[in-house]
Formats: sequence, structure tokens, C-alpha cells
Amino acid sequence: MALYWLMPKDKFYSRRQKNLFKAGIFVLLILMFASFILPLIGNVTSGAEVGDYRGGDTSQTSQLSMILGYPLTYTGVLLKSLGTTFASYFIGSKVLANFAYRGIYDGIGYFVVLLTMLFTFVTDFGMTEKTYDAQMKRKILMMKIWNAVLIFGTACLVWTALYLDFTPVGSMVINGVSPRYYLPLIFPLSLIFINQKVRCSMKLENYQSLIAFLMLIGTGISIYCLMLA
Repeated sequence: MALYWLMPKDKFYSRRQKNLFKAGIFVLLILMFASFILPLIGNVTSGAEVGDYRGGDTSQTSQLSMILGYPLTYTGVLLKSLGTTFASYFIGSKVLANFAYRGIYDGIGYFVVLLTMLFTFVTDFGMTEKTYDAQMKRKILMMKIWNAVLIFGTACLVWTALYLDFTPVGSMVINGVSPRYYLPLIFPLSLIFINQKVRCSMKLENYQSLIAFLMLIGTGISIYCLMLA
């Protein structure tokens, strides 16, 4: 949702409309965060030992006290979790070829999907014939930085939420984080790859058809190997 703050001013009829739009996005973000934070604050202030029983000896109140008491230790646990799972949770078969109870396919179908996705990341922006001046390039750079911040911040919140609710108190590992939680981050990740150095001379219709065809082939192979073979 925070990506909408990057909408250029020429997308609005007036400055007032732009300010109202961005203020609305800010209010929605506050309400969204409040829906997570207020129940946690209520549990902490009341001393309730609330947590997901499936995670074992869990307690949001005790876990939060541990984080606040040992912030550097928790930062190390968080960064280690992010670093060791970054590639597999963004582009691994657990997220791109996960068919739930049917299993995870890491064969040729997965690699077709992965390579097609990476190819699209690198070439999609090169389909335009436009050339950008220094000012526009600075805006694109700021967009990339903003996306990187959003991705990192969102991932930190996901891991912290599961540490509070699904991980035994004082544990040095974070439990319960699934690769599928990273799916909404793939689009902002793709925007970081925007460049005009890689040019694609294909017609737009042919380019889109090729991408759709390759994704269909990769997914079809995965489904066949997991469910029909």
C-alpha cells in the first residue's frame, strides 16, 4: 500500500487531490498497523499469556519483554533468519512451485518458471522506446530504494510477528514463517530490477505471449509431474 506514495504528481488533477490521496493512504496504513499492534498492547498491559499453542511454550508478553530486554540479541536472530532464507523464500521452489498438500516440485518445471520470471524482471522495462533524463533516473533510483526499504521492513515485521506468536519464549530461531508470506513482495522486488540497459526488440504482443506461454509450460510440467505422472 505504501507504494502508492510514489505516484507522480501528473497522475492527479490538482495538488489538493494528491495530498488527500496520500493522506488517505497514510490513514489506512495506520489503521492496518493498529489492527496488529493494539491487541498486542492489550495483552501486554493486562499481563495475559497469549500465544499460538501450536508453537509450544509461547507467550506474546514474555517474548516481547525478551526482545526489549535483549534488542541486540534479537536483531542478530532476525538478521540471521532473513539472510539464510532470502533466496529460497523469494525465488525458491517452496514459493514458486508449492502445490500445498500435493507437494513441492523442484524439477524442470520450476526452473522454467524461475528463469521466465527473472527474464521478465530484467527485460520488461526495456520494452519501452522512451529514454529518461537525469531527473527521471533519480526518481527511478528513489523508487528502487523505497521498494528495498519496504521489502526489508515487511519481511522484518513478518518474522517478528511469528517470533512473538509462534516461537517458544527465548528461542534463538524463529518458527512458523512460510515462504508463501513472501508472495506479495515479489512485485516490489521486480521493480528494483528496472533498467534501460537491457533492450528487448520484440513486439509487445509477442513478448507478452512468450512470457505467458513459458509460465504455462513451466506450471503445466510441475502439475503433471506432481499429480499425474
